[in-house]
Amino acid sequence: DCWDLINLKSLDVHTSPKVRKDALYFVFDQLDSFDPEKEGPTGEKKQLSQLVAIGSWLANRLVDGPIPIDKIHIHLIDCVVESLMDMPEHRELVLNWPMMIKAILNENPQQGSSNKEEIAKQRILLRILATSVKLDQQHDAPFGKSSNKRKKSDRDKEDSLDTLSVALLKNLPNLLS
Repeated sequence: DCWDLINLKSLDVHTSPKVRKDALYFVFDQLDSFDPEKEGPTGEKKQLSQLVAIGSWLANRLVDGPIPIDKIHIHLIDCVVESLMDMPEHRELVLNWPMMIKAILNENPQQGSSNKEEIAKQRILLRILATSVKLDQQHDAPFGKSSNKRKKSDRDKEDSLDTLSVALLKNLPNLLS
């Protein structure tokens, strides 16, 4: 339907950053945790709720159909992170890393779980964390360093983020103890 087409523009790498950001605002209008008139948590609890809602929405979109969990297009999450970093009122969702780690731990699927959407949501939250760290470092890097990073191929970037996400997922319990 028409709404889904607009929503999916937020994940379209072939769409301009402005259109992706506007499409993500449209998605937020449909998520309860972003409704300013709805009673609910405030502060960091609200941010946590919003981040989990984004993860759930993305998981629903990326595992739709018979796609195996290891074949989801996790790299599309980067489009959402870039949009969030460009939204002053939502930027903190991807820069509050302790809150993101809390979301990852709270959304930890039970070991041996076969719920594809729950497993995907945790991977998505990890990817959001990894991408936001990388983008924040690029933003803070001097001009020369940043331009060298842009020369890497997209595949190298995707592989390094996937490797970082997997390493974080495996080591997160040890890092937090």
